[in-house]
Amino acid sequence: MTDEGFELIYERTRRIKILKESGVNYANIEIPLYRHGSIEEKITDLEAGSWNMKDGKLVQTALSKSNYYEVRENEYWMNYKIAMPDVKPGTIIEYHYTLRSDYLMNFRDWKFQCGIPTLFSSFEVKMIPFYEYMYLLMGNVKSIEKKEFVSSGLERQIGQVKFKDMVYQFSAKDIPAFREVDFIASEEDYISKIDFQLSKYTMITGGSVEILTTWPKLIKELLTDDSFGKYVKRAESQAEKIINLDSIALMEDAGKINAVIEIIKERYQWNGITSRYASGSVQDLIKKKTGTSGDLNLLGVGLMRAAGLDAFPVIMSTRSNGRIKYNYPYSHFFNYSVIGIRSNGKIYLADGTDPLLASYKLPAKCINDKGLVIKEDEVTWLDLSQSEPSEVRTTFDMEVSPDGMESKGLVVITSNGYEARKLKSRYGEDLKEILSDLRARKYTLNESDLRCLNYKSYQAPYIVSFSAATDNNYSGNKIFISPFLNQPITDNPMKNAVRTIPVDFNYPYGYSYESKVKIPEGYTISYLPAEMNLDNEDFSVSYTIAVESNIITAKASYAFKKVIYPATLYTTLKSYHDTIIKVLNDKIVISKL
Repeated sequence: MTDEGFELIYERTRRIKILKESGVNYANIEIPLYRHGSIEEKITDLEAGSWNMKDGKLVQTALSKSNYYEVRENEYWMNYKIAMPDVKPGTIIEYHYTLRSDYLMNFRDWKFQCGIPTLFSSFEVKMIPFYEYMYLLMGNVKSIEKKEFVSSGLERQIGQVKFKDMVYQFSAKDIPAFREVDFIASEEDYISKIDFQLSKYTMITGGSVEILTTWPKLIKELLTDDSFGKYVKRAESQAEKIINLDSIALMEDAGKINAVIEIIKERYQWNGITSRYASGSVQDLIKKKTGTSGDLNLLGVGLMRAAGLDAFPVIMSTRSNGRIKYNYPYSHFFNYSVIGIRSNGKIYLADGTDPLLASYKLPAKCINDKGLVIKEDEVTWLDLSQSEPSEVRTTFDMEVSPDGMESKGLVVITSNGYEARKLKSRYGEDLKEILSDLRARKYTLNESDLRCLNYKSYQAPYIVSFSAATDNNYSGNKIFISPFLNQPITDNPMKNAVRTIPVDFNYPYGYSYESKVKIPEGYTISYLPAEMNLDNEDFSVSYTIAVESNIITAKASYAFKKVIYPATLYTTLKSYHDTIIKVLNDKIVISKL
């Protein structure tokens, strides 16, 4: 306890031996620190160094002041960065620090597991009676040993209360590395860790406050919160300053929703900060024209109510934040709010942060299990999954050169949904970025051949087209032609030998290809790829090919129909990708007469 009140003191010591070049990244340490308003977390007593064998002796390189610094990530969080010196394979790094915090809600979790094997990990917690925490053991809890007991140390006294610390000890040995990092929402859902949550605190003067609540009580608290429910009401009352309510009143519900979302996306910009709350007043947002996700989406709820819609906030946990634990009604599990609208017996979800997504598309980071409706006298959980597939369709109009050494023609890539958003994120409107990517695929083309359409439209499909040439392989008088050029995948993304957790694709998706290849005179077709058709409840792939005169038409498509596949299907999914790679990259062979 300090003169200002209670504080959390968190001490950590860690020792790592770097075995491979890939492990050098573990020498770059980042510690998030919450700093907002009167709350401040700070690092003290930092000790760190690297150890290397030199001339048969273990020599230490100490940490200097230039090796650690703070970087502000946003208005709430700082990042304390440590760069360990003189690190290479064979180095042993060790560091120790104390973190002091008056942010008593932010009791740091302890991760027993990470991306490299851990020989030993232990965590000890000492509690005073004024603050009560409950803990959740997650992951492979069988391997974690735990003890709970009252400290045998001297009795302490704060105010009139005498007490001994309550001690919790947790330890684990020989913990395997967590390597199944692909196709998951968050490793937080699967790694072995312990998470403490504040459940109750008692004031020195008497009286206590329950933090572990119920879902109805949590909803009621949010509705009366100045930065949540009251913010929505203020937004509704000030709506006429932002939108033309008279013109919107004449629209059907779908038109009203689109109009409100369009206004938010056009007038206000998301500042990159994820929050379920508003960060300031409605007037602040109108003036600055930029705000957090909470600012924009809670404004959207108020505007939609003013437009006559049955709108309400829906709170959720983004994918990187992990899934909600439904048996533990804690507000801090949620880090994001979106707009919910009930219309004609259906509930629609909307988000105003991403101008490149359609009105009814949540950002991909929000597709994470379920969201909670924040509406009085109602506890409703909404499924956040997306059933509509996102697609990429590529067409090729190609001609093989008279000598057979080159294929050239027009390529048009048309995408929608989340696949379009992914391409927009990669390319944007920067033709040079697109040009660089295409040249990396071994195309020969000029910037003048590129077209990029509908980048800023969140309704129309995103289109990239280009005229390109690529070299054909040959052997003797045989020419090998790729009907889909260098567009299909060539590397299987399923890298692990085994899988123990579900495969999460985030959303269903599919790719299709259609190519017309004109063969020059003086050649005959020696080989055509085999046709195939596989279609089941999980996956489909098809390939057809036809010849008419000197034109070869090849069509192929594949689709992953589900979002989440059980770990037992991992080998099957891997074989599906092998099939895609084999079928879509098979060559047409022509021979010179």
